[in-house]
Amino acid sequence: MHGERDTGFGDPAKAAKRRPTAVVPAPAIPLDPRRAAA
Repeated sequence: MHGERDTGFGDPAKAAKRRPTAVVPAPAIPLDPRRAAA
């Protein structure tokens, strides 16, 4: 079952990309105009 790797099992970087909801600061960065300006 290599499907586990796709979900990001053991890979926090992949897991954050696969599950953006799990990472709260991730969606808050692009939504913040100050972050985009900086």
